[in-house]
Amino acid sequence: MDLILGSAPPEKSGAAAAISETGYEVGALLGTAVLGSILTASYQHNLRLPAGLDGTLPAPILHNAKETLAGAMEGAAILWLRRHVVVEQD
Repeated sequence: MDLILGSAPPEKSGAAAAISETGYEVGALLGTAVLGSILTASYQHNLRLPAGLDGTLPAPILHNAKETLAGAMEGAAILWLRRHVVVEQD
C-alpha cells in the first residue's frame, strides 16, 4: 500500500488510497470465496454418515447434515435430544 500511495502525486493520494483499499477488499473477498468453496466441496466429498440415519432424522435435516457442518451439528443435536431427554406424558 505504501508503494501505491508513495508513487501517486499528493493531489491524487485520496484516489490512490481508495483504489488500493478496493483492491485489498476484492482480493480478500475472492480468497474467502475460493477457500470456502474448496472446503465445502472437500467436506461434502469426504463426509461419511453412520448407516441407519435415513429413518432417524427428517429428510430436510438429513439433507442439511450432508451439505454443511452446521447441518451436521443440528442433526447431532436432534439425535442427542431424542436419546437423552425424557418427555413426560400425562
